[in-house]
Amino acid sequence: MGQRGALAARAVLAVSLPVLALLVSRRAPEEVLPLLAALTRHCSPLVPDVGVPPAKAALSTDASLGAPIGLPLALWVGSVSDLSMGAAVDAEVVLTRDEQVLAEVGDRALWVPVTRAPAGSRPISPFVRSRLRAARGLPADVVVDDDHDELRWPHRAAALLGDEIDTALACAGSVVALGAARVLRSLAWGTATVTDLATATEIRAVDGVHLRIAHTATTRRQLAEDLAADDSAAAALGWQGRLLVEQRHDVDRAAAVLARRLGLIQARIAPLAGPLALLAELGTPPDARVRARMADAVRALTSPGSRP
Repeated sequence: MGQRGALAARAVLAVSLPVLALLVSRRAPEEVLPLLAALTRHCSPLVPDVGVPPAKAALSTDASLGAPIGLPLALWVGSVSDLSMGAAVDAEVVLTRDEQVLAEVGDRALWVPVTRAPAGSRPISPFVRSRLRAARGLPADVVVDDDHDELRWPHRAAALLGDEIDTALACAGSVVALGAARVLRSLAWGTATVTDLATATEIRAVDGVHLRIAHTATTRRQLAEDLAADDSAAAALGWQGRLLVEQRHDVDRAAAVLARRLGLIQARIAPLAGPLALLAELGTPPDARVRARMADAVRALTSPGSRP
């Protein structure tokens, strides 16, 4: 089953969720499809038709269509020229992948990522990293290096594979990595990262804010060693790098933000869905104790017999 078929099947099954009306007068842009798939966790995106329950909000991919009366609207805007149309003026949320639109619209804009943050990744502070390294007998300022297109621990011949990569990224004082996928994986763990200009440009990362840029393997390695020895600098880069992943490269988070802005609340646990959704949106790890305690509290409050 293709992505469109899977999306339709999930939408039909999610009958208990609020309905998001899809207003599409032509083939939906490819950039929007991952967002629509991610939205099915929060709502049922359906084309309005006879027998469809009343929608709580609408999402349109065509600025020439009129805004639905009485419904919060999210509008896909591909270029600045579309901002002059009425629907763009009335939309509560403007979805885009255009930097000019983002700058022009301001707070109403929502960047639409097309990828997901690596599952289970979370920002880890330098203090915790040092404890992890000590427990594993690793050097205090270990650097994971991108050597011949493979991530490696220092003084280890074999390349890192599978879960070893995430373990290394969670423990390392810093990482030298090349290529968008590898760098985003490192940033998702809050790891101070050094890369080349081409990779940083591709993921819209700023030198000295989200990561560091160097033009040769030697200078990249030296920058990484400096970062591994400077906890404050590594922590600052790690936090901003993680935010870059969340805000520009995590379609699941974008879907949650959009659902909240449009007032779509999961019917199955409303209104107590709010605190749980906010914890997820803030990047609280799935196995964090605070999330487990909150889930226990919600179950206790919504279980049969919990009310007089």
